[in-house]
Amino acid sequence: MKLYLIILYSILISVVTHATTIQTEKEVYQSNEIIKVTLTEMLGNPQDWVGVYPIGTTNDWENVITWKWTDGTINPSLSLGTLPEGNYEVRAFFENKFNEKATHTFIVNQAIGDTSVSTTKTTYKPNEKITVHYSNTSGDDKDWIAIYPKNSNNEWNNVIEWTWTEGQVNGVKTFNKLPVGEYEVRIFLQDSFNLETKSLFTVTNPPLTSTVYEDAEDGISNEWVHISGNFAPRQTLQGGFNSLATLVLMPEWIDNFSNIAEYSLNLHQNTKEKFLEMDMGGLPDYPMWHRNGILNGYVSHYSVGVTVTTTQGTRRMIWDSFYNHGDVQAFKRDYGNGNIWLHYPSPVEHVRGWGYAPLDQWDHFKVDIQDELQKLEPNNEIISVDTFIATGGLLDNLKLSSK
Repeated sequence: MKLYLIILYSILISVVTHATTIQTEKEVYQSNEIIKVTLTEMLGNPQDWVGVYPIGTTNDWENVITWKWTDGTINPSLSLGTLPEGNYEVRAFFENKFNEKATHTFIVNQAIGDTSVSTTKTTYKPNEKITVHYSNTSGDDKDWIAIYPKNSNNEWNNVIEWTWTEGQVNGVKTFNKLPVGEYEVRIFLQDSFNLETKSLFTVTNPPLTSTVYEDAEDGISNEWVHISGNFAPRQTLQGGFNSLATLVLMPEWIDNFSNIAEYSLNLHQNTKEKFLEMDMGGLPDYPMWHRNGILNGYVSHYSVGVTVTTTQGTRRMIWDSFYNHGDVQAFKRDYGNGNIWLHYPSPVEHVRGWGYAPLDQWDHFKVDIQDELQKLEPNNEIISVDTFIATGGLLDNLKLSSK
């Protein structure tokens, strides 16, 4: 009787200890996706193994479609490659035998389309980052995308820049700026050098173009909008940088935190020119408003910026040397309902007087709007530059340029 109980106890312990389970990561795969399997409570023998069979077939070896050792791991996670369209079972076995310990069914459907990769544009400027879209990869963590010189072979020493897809079947990646030349973006699956597909693009220096929206020489544009504040946009016949006249936008600080002045100018959804330029200055004898009074030549803090349409919606981008004074880095504010502001330090000083810059100093402001956007939103792109916005400034030669 005691021997019987011991044997029965041993059988129960064996059953409890090895309640093996097997599970695929997904119930339905596409035919270009890697089949990923997790198991629990394998025996731990080096010759425990997993096999994929057509559903309903016997465990005979001739029915195995693909298989893998568990290498003695008790709770392994395995990748079993891709499979053609069909209904399958993945089965777990111990000790190189054919007595299944666990099974799980799954389906593979025909992939929606072939693996694809392409850049957003076929031609880039040397100052532009390269945005790459890809789809229908295998979903393996080591699918990868690389940029090569045109017509070079796939060897590693020809790779200019690369990245993993990180298991994403479809996605977007951004690559650094490239010098003038012809390139190919290529996609490879499962850490191999077997090319799936590629796409050609070029980097070239286009001719410089620019559109001047305000030079204040013959009055000022009739498209200025005076949004708020007590002083409308105006022209002064004084000027800087060999200019004969200057645009005056009056900052109006009513306390330490509030400038009530706001102005805008229509840029007519410019899709070609994405560098914002202007001259910013001071006029030592020109009266400017400051804290409930007029000071000759002094120009207090103000911001300039643009409203843009991007691939992710509308953005308002603002530059202000106030951030430079406090060593504030670029930052993003989302106020909800698509009202997103991007704030940046300015490349030049805006303030005149108070120890920041001489009253008669002029500087040339120039920013690459696309590049600035991607500092805060790396996968976003400018579609059009729509509106110039400002809260003050003595400004001249306001324009958009192509480089």
